[in-house]
Amino acid sequence: MRRATVIRYAFLLSLLAQGVGPTLPAAGGESSLRVGMVKTLFPDMNDGLIRLAIDPFVGVMRETSGLGGELFVGRDALTVAAQLSGEELDLGVFHGFEFAWAQQKYPTLRPLMLAVDARSEPRAYVLVPKEATVSTFADLKGKALAVPVRTKETARLFVDRLSRREGAAGASAYFGTVAHPANIESALDDLRDGKKYQAAVVNGHGLAFYKDLKPGAFARLRVLEQSEPLTPLVVAYRKGRLNDRTLGQLREGLRKAHATERGAALLKTWQLTGFEEVPANFDQRLAASSKQFPMTVSNKE
Repeated sequence: MRRATVIRYAFLLSLLAQGVGPTLPAAGGESSLRVGMVKTLFPDMNDGLIRLAIDPFVGVMRETSGLGGELFVGRDALTVAAQLSGEELDLGVFHGFEFAWAQQKYPTLRPLMLAVDARSEPRAYVLVPKEATVSTFADLKGKALAVPVRTKETARLFVDRLSRREGAAGASAYFGTVAHPANIESALDDLRDGKKYQAAVVNGHGLAFYKDLKPGAFARLRVLEQSEPLTPLVVAYRKGRLNDRTLGQLREGLRKAHATERGAALLKTWQLTGFEEVPANFDQRLAASSKQFPMTVSNKE
């Protein structure tokens, strides 16, 4: 399962190159698209497994786009942003809140397209058993929290933010136990039965998955807290780095990805429905994202 998750992200990045003409000079006279990813896209993955899955996709990028390509995983959002702001990368893929941080420090970064899942609302949720006597997040202090393996970074940050609101340094300091069950299904099954946990944090896609899989069990849970709508994944570039023709081809290729057999399979595997144009109010959405998940001292380092 871990390898499959990594492959989803690598396939996405190979797709970014579809339809792009030879505009970027590289060694040997070939064209090359250098794409960087934030490591937080790979929760609970070690570097060796990530590298093992990513390396073969240089060939996939060449086959599908005619471009020689390189894929990179940056330590954090600001590392990838610095490389994108300079000459090391041509495209970057960020969580929405991470792109808000990146653009604060590097104002020339621009969003190209958004990667979205239209099937579920982009939020994070804290769940408790329906019959639990818990009425507010404050009632969970010292209790056991489930954070399923491969839980998205936004959900982790959301529960950390709620914990800080109650005066703790984060979820690990606020809860008596923070466990990491193997998947969402087992986490919510145990939460429903009250066997191991008093709360769990999941993202919208995971919640929708469980509701469809086990509607009866889902009915025995309730939402205690939910985040504001979250900014989706951002495919970004630096202003002036790529010419208008290349940017247009990238947008067009991503926009039509769902209509191709390869693209449809990719999006299904990656739990997305497609790529969308950047809306006119995106600056306001980024500002809201920065308030939801402010950049801390550790993020800046």
